[in-house]
Amino acid sequence: MRSCSLFAALAFAHAGGVLLSPEALAPFFAGSIYLPLTLMKFIGLPVYAATEGWGWASPSRFGWVAIIVFWGLVWWAVARLVAKVLRRWRRARPGDMNNRKHAT
Repeated sequence: MRSCSLFAALAFAHAGGVLLSPEALAPFFAGSIYLPLTLMKFIGLPVYAATEGWGWASPSRFGWVAIIVFWGLVWWAVARLVAKVLRRWRRARPGDMNNRKHAT
């Protein structure tokens, strides 16, 4: 359950940063969208909308879904890893009541 809470916090922080990005962090959040899209385009997925003219192509609807799924999987993996490390750390702490063997 802790990994679900951590996942939600990470995902909402990322989404909030993208939607409300301050000027200093704007390149980071733009990169968090366009770097995975560029890699997906390289393998042949239709992630960019058709453009007429110069400049950056905007993500297609499939591209937006792919970005949401990509970052959802990344943040889920991070949350699971952190929860696993914390569980092991808590088990290994000396002096913890759960780690003491009962005297018989």
